[in-house]
Parts: sequence; structure tokens; C-alpha cells
Amino acid sequence: MRARGLMGAYWARLGLGLAASAALFWAAGAVPASAQGDADVSGMTGTWEFTNAKTARSCRVHLGDEAGLHGRQLGAPPACRAALPLLGQAAGWNLEGARVTMVDASGKKLVSLEREANGPGFASAAEGLTLKPLGQARAPAAEPVHTAAGPAATHAPKAGGGVAAPPPPPASVAPNVTPQSLAGLYGVAREKNKPICSIDLILAQGRKEGRMPAKLSGGCIDSGLKVFDPVGWRTGNGRLYLVAKKGHEQGFSVMPDGTWQKDPVSGAQLYLKKQ
Repeated sequence: MRARGLMGAYWARLGLGLAASAALFWAAGAVPASAQGDADVSGMTGTWEFTNAKTARSCRVHLGDEAGLHGRQLGAPPACRAALPLLGQAAGWNLEGARVTMVDASGKKLVSLEREANGPGFASAAEGLTLKPLGQARAPAAEPVHTAAGPAATHAPKAGGGVAAPPPPPASVAPNVTPQSLAGLYGVAREKNKPICSIDLILAQGRKEGRMPAKLSGGCIDSGLKVFDPVGWRTGNGRLYLVAKKGHEQGFSVMPDGTWQKDPVSGAQLYLKKQ
């Protein structure tokens, strides 16, 4: 009887181990941002037109190549996040084969858009959503599109092939941002036009190539800023990035009045205004 009890316990532990392994296997099914094809993702970074045909509303979003916890950076002006509720929840994007997915701050998938069979973008027919490239952004064209009816013979069009010239970029993406134009002293605020401290973006080579030093004012009393502890800054894709002492970054998009706003919006808001 004792031998049977020991064997029963052994098989119970083995069953739990297998179940745990299976759970880890399925949890690993999502492709992290860092594992996605660099060439494909790099070609997609830039400005895209996101449209909801059911509400006849559209907005320009910025797909960045900076990898976050659950996806790559996705930026949108505050007005767009209000007009299109899905953008209000979106905190990142991922490229999964022939699909673009948008996820929230916890990594939950909000929508999946399939590569269009006869167009340069992505779409979700059920949701009435489309994502079209503007400017230099392009969907990967390495493989034909596969639909429910089987493999499609139509490949993605080449860059520039029959695509109309894009309109000017939105206010949230500044096309001519340079380190020289951004360097200087900025007021830092949680509420717009109500600075609580200042930060100096210094035009000099930092410890890491492409990053320049930043210095937060010694009298800053904001606990969140102290924890973030910005020590550097950089530019990229028409955006401004503050670099924390631990190495992580926070992106900002420019508004029509020249104020830089934290984007994607998550947690407490943050504004930078040049003095």
C-alpha cells in the first residue's frame, strides 16, 4: 500500500510538471517585439492613417521601432485617442507575420489587422478598421497574402507603385526636428502651462552614441520624475525621448503650440515646454 501511495504521488507531481510546461509553451506563443524581423519593422516605422469606416473617423498614428514590454511604440495625438476609443487604450503594436496587432498597457490584444490582398495596408473587415501607410512607411512585401480562401497570388505593391503623394505629417510628428533645434532649457509640467520644475537638454555627446546629456533641476519635487531620473535625451522619427538613468526611455510628441507631450499616454501626463 505504501508503494502504491508513493507511485501515486510521483505521477501526480509528474502531471503537474507537464501541465506547467504546457502552460509555459502556450504563453510563449506570442512573438515579443524584440524577436520580430528588424528589416520588416524598420520599413514600417513612420506615419500611418488609421480609419474606422463604421464611424467615418480617421487619425494619423506613429508606429515606432522602439521595443517596449509588450510591443513597439505606438503614438497618437490626444484628440485622436478621444475620437477613436481603441487608440485611447492602445499602448503598443506588433508585427506577427502578415498581421499588425495593437495591444494595451498590459499586453492584451485589442485588434488584429490582416495584410490587404490588393493594397499597401492592413485591415480588419469585422471591425471596419484600416491602417494605411503615409510617407516612407511601408508594409513588408516579402510574402504573398494568405486569405481564408487560400494563398493569394497578389503580392504587395512596390514602394511608390501607384501610391499617391502623402499629405503633410500630423502635428504630433515633427519632420524637421534636430538636436540643435531641441537643445535648451524646458519647463516640466503635469498640467499644461503649469511647470513644476525644469530640465536642461544639453547639446553635447553623451556616454552612449546618439544620446546627449540632460539635467533635471535640483529643486524638482515631483516624485515620479525623481524615480525616472532623466540623465539623457535623443531624437528619432520626429520625436523627443528622455533617457532614464537605468536606460529606459519615455517618448514625447510635439503639439501645435510647440509643447512636447508624453506619448503614448499612460499614467500621469507630462509636458515639456521650451523656455
